[in-house]
Amino acid sequence: MTSSKFWVVFSCLILVANVLFNHYQAPMGMVLSPLVAALMTRLVMFYGPVWPPYLQTGLCAVLLALQDIGIKLTGGGSHDAEGQGFMNSMVLLGALLSLGFIAKALWGQKLVVWWLRLAALVVFTLLIWLHLELFNDLGEGLKFEL
Repeated sequence: MTSSKFWVVFSCLILVANVLFNHYQAPMGMVLSPLVAALMTRLVMFYGPVWPPYLQTGLCAVLLALQDIGIKLTGGGSHDAEGQGFMNSMVLLGALLSLGFIAKALWGQKLVVWWLRLAALVVFTLLIWLHLELFNDLGEGLKFEL
């Protein structure tokens, strides 16, 4: 495995570790999720494979969406509307932190034309928006004993 692909796999392992941590130590996994999202994005964008910008940002959006889905479906405790709103705000905060890392990484790629970099930012934003629209109340009503 090449060094750049290692960081993508490592980001996936961080994702799984955060979801498991949230299952056993809720709500700390939710509180840490913006930092974990930013870390995964940083690893993929700065150390991951050199792919076209829209693929890199798409991978980052998928990682953030999987983190949200995993926490909403397996998080410990009872899942009510207040918890869903808190988790959605944590996802939004993580997406904003990630957007900053994505913008910094993309504007460092001088070989890519400016409109492709801008399009990649728009793709990331639209994918996160679509995820929040589709999975806004995913897992509401679930209850896991701590």
